[in-house]
Amino acid sequence: MGSNRATVDRGGAVIPWLSVVIPAFNEERRLPPTLVAVIAHLRGLGRPFEVIVADDGSSDGTARVAREAGPEVTLLRLPHRGKGAAVRDGVLASRGGLALVVDADLSTPIEELDRLTAALGGGCGVAIGTRRGPGSRVEIPQARRRRLVGHAPGPLRHAVRRQALPARRGHGGLRAVPHRRLRVRR
Repeated sequence: MGSNRATVDRGGAVIPWLSVVIPAFNEERRLPPTLVAVIAHLRGLGRPFEVIVADDGSSDGTARVAREAGPEVTLLRLPHRGKGAAVRDGVLASRGGLALVVDADLSTPIEELDRLTAALGGGCGVAIGTRRGPGSRVEIPQARRRRLVGHAPGPLRHAVRRQALPARRGHGGLRAVPHRRLRVRR
């Protein structure tokens, strides 16, 4: 997974080795540092890549932030259907040999990509980085209130999150899968 040689399609267009998909809903404030970190890290690797911001119907400046981020970034404007649909549509739009899904707040550092690609190179079909797995290291813990709400019963957790916490869905972490393994249907 470490070759710097570019792959081209039949039309001569460069196929990125990596597609980073970032589902985003009203992430105007959190998206800029994520895009800066992701782009800087991947440019440093010297291999072609793409970043797809799958905008899940945001009403803030999320789309503007994505458009202004750099030539590697593609904005995919979607109707608001939820994070799962944004992830699916972003991955379907990706062209890279490897699809990596990251959260808009980059809750797991992009530098962890090396561990994911090593796992994939070792024969894993899918690699997932998470805070909750066996052997995981949480070097910067979440705020106490977020941890407490995370352990509350479902209905209470959702009510408190809607009232008191910024919207964050899903599980924090990185998810990577080789494009050849994708079997996604619309």
